[in-house]
Amino acid sequence: MSSSIVGKSVILVPSQTITQTETHDLVDILVADPKERNKMHSIVKNTNIAKRHSCIPIEKVLKQDTSPGGRHKLYLPIAREFAQRVAERALFEVNATVEDIDAIIVTSCTGFAMPSLGNYLISDMGFKHTTRVLPVAQWGCAGSVAALNWAHTHCIAYPDQAVLFVAVELCSLMYQPSDKDISMMICNSLFGDAAGGVVVMGEKNKILERTWPHSSGALRLLRHETFCPPDKMHYLYYDEDHEGWHFRLAPNVVSTVGTIAPYMKSFLEEKCNQDICEPSMRYLVHTGGPKILQELLDELFPQFKTAIGDKLIMEGCNPKNVDAAKYLANSRVRQIDNSLTTMRGFGNTSSVTVLTEMRLEMQAYERRIAAGVNDESFPALMVACGPGFTAEWAYGIFFARPEEKRSPIHNLERPVCFTMELPRLDVLVLGMGSTGAFLASHLCAAGLNVGSVDDLTTASETKTFSLTNESLQMLKNLGMDSSGKDVNLVESLKPVLQNNRTDDHVVPFWEYKLVSISSELDVLRTSRFETMNNDDVITVILEHVPTGVTQQVQTMFVVTTSDAVQVPADLKGKVFSAKNSEEKFAEIMSACAPISKKLVTLTNQIRERFSNGVTKESGVQNGNVHITERFTPSI
Repeated sequence: MSSSIVGKSVILVPSQTITQTETHDLVDILVADPKERNKMHSIVKNTNIAKRHSCIPIEKVLKQDTSPGGRHKLYLPIAREFAQRVAERALFEVNATVEDIDAIIVTSCTGFAMPSLGNYLISDMGFKHTTRVLPVAQWGCAGSVAALNWAHTHCIAYPDQAVLFVAVELCSLMYQPSDKDISMMICNSLFGDAAGGVVVMGEKNKILERTWPHSSGALRLLRHETFCPPDKMHYLYYDEDHEGWHFRLAPNVVSTVGTIAPYMKSFLEEKCNQDICEPSMRYLVHTGGPKILQELLDELFPQFKTAIGDKLIMEGCNPKNVDAAKYLANSRVRQIDNSLTTMRGFGNTSSVTVLTEMRLEMQAYERRIAAGVNDESFPALMVACGPGFTAEWAYGIFFARPEEKRSPIHNLERPVCFTMELPRLDVLVLGMGSTGAFLASHLCAAGLNVGSVDDLTTASETKTFSLTNESLQMLKNLGMDSSGKDVNLVESLKPVLQNNRTDDHVVPFWEYKLVSISSELDVLRTSRFETMNNDDVITVILEHVPTGVTQQVQTMFVVTTSDAVQVPADLKGKVFSAKNSEEKFAEIMSACAPISKKLVTLTNQIRERFSNGVTKESGVQNGNVHITERFTPSI
């Protein structure tokens, strides 16, 4: 049977996050009727989505220019950067270059670009001028599997060629303030922003002969199918008016999903000769939300309800949770656990969703290979549903590459997703105790782009300080509103940081903990609007504590408020310690003042060096950063 080979997918997310708590806050702002508001709070809670990502701060999402022209001014530059960055990483995973790619498929249903994002990729990255381009918006959420299927078809016809698939979805730019009905509010509580990419190769493609830097496994696609039932065009569609696109979702779409289960079962059993109940079988399913996933599972596995109960427990995605570990003991749940992880950790990211599930699946498999536990191949079905109500599915086998083609052990931590910062961070402050909160606020006030990590593995600070008039005035200058001299520094300064986020000065990572700090870069970044040379970058891996999802963040400097952080020797001049007893506010100021002053000086020196090093005519800086224009997202 002819097949195509799929490399390891890569996922890129914006640095801004929307937690479930913030989603509840949005409900209070947007829903006026108390009865409807309580209903929406219940719906948001039941989604059990711990976080989503947004390409602009949530405060700006609510205030954005909703005209088609206003949205386009935001969409195109951000989507171009997303597409390029994710394409670079997808090529890196399989040790490929732009010269190795013969076709590019791009999916994006959350914005419009002409020329297409695929054409921009050819121009921005230097792909061959003969590269075929297939840009598709109308696949919607089904785009992830539909694109894989088209890439597979291409590689069957041309087995010596390779296809790059890139998905870019900026769902936050689709927000319409005039849409107040409950179905739209549900959508606003589900969707998140992300981009994904992967390389698909024919069986005779030369890339398969190479060692892949960080991959010891691959996916062999064997068969695929499309299912488009009649008279369902009104279930998922766009309306359009002077405000642009309005996403429409029929209430009975949940019950409709279950009707595709018999066709999926027939496809697997009759065309793939695959037992759907085989314990090693994996299901990577994107169906829109937890209720739709539950409906599909109930129809596919009638015994699922009686074995588990009536409700799908979303915490099943994080095995570090005690209750979740018990839940994962059921084989049916293990078969779809990465679908749960993706929904809980990213929300519905449209055509990026299944690519996220594929990366999670591949990473789990590679950990087993590295540990020598189990490198046996196993079957998987990728499923995605979209407008029309169209369903796409693809059947394949995850397998271990030959030992001589597997990557050597590499000491750079491999995260689930990578972060795109616009602009990239100047400083990452680890710890939101009294010192961390003050330092982050002070650096924001000085004009630096700051990431603030609230380490959930440490006890929260509740210290209250009695401040002098001088100290109180200093905090007021930072933006803190206090009517008395007794101040809880952490709680008082967190809103300051929250407000600074609206001005793109701070990125809050307030449900994360530190995993590692490294000077190593796996992929050298080339960007149209970067703000520093790659030599200035520190790579930081954070873990989102509620979901266990790891995320890579890049910054110029790190400040830690804990002695527990292990700093590599080659980063001594870039990682600073602000640890002190924190008994008195004066001690905090004395510890932070010299660090803050030095960070501002060093950051400005790098910015000045960068500015002076850019040649406007060629757009090339000495080093490896390429600049042709500057951009900062703004409303």
